[in-house]
Amino acid sequence: MKPYILFIICSLSALCFAEEIPNYCHDEETNLQWKTLETKPGIHPDLVDLSKYRDEICARIDMGEIDVIEGTALFEYRRELVMDRIRKGMF
Repeated sequence: MKPYILFIICSLSALCFAEEIPNYCHDEETNLQWKTLETKPGIHPDLVDLSKYRDEICARIDMGEIDVIEGTALFEYRRELVMDRIRKGMF
């Protein structure tokens, strides 16, 4: 089984037992932080891509293609990949 599939399954299982998963897609403060991050001079390009990926996930949630739980799992998986690459200096 591919590692990302296993991660998503584990994440979804854990999230199913949570009381409520917050949807930050329409949170003004969170959105401002991501937009500010995108425009910071010298920001790592992978973080800019991650911000755009977040926007895509939010759009999919808004259209009902995926739910907040799945969107959160997808975003967190991608975020971990990006952070690992940055930590290891792979860019």
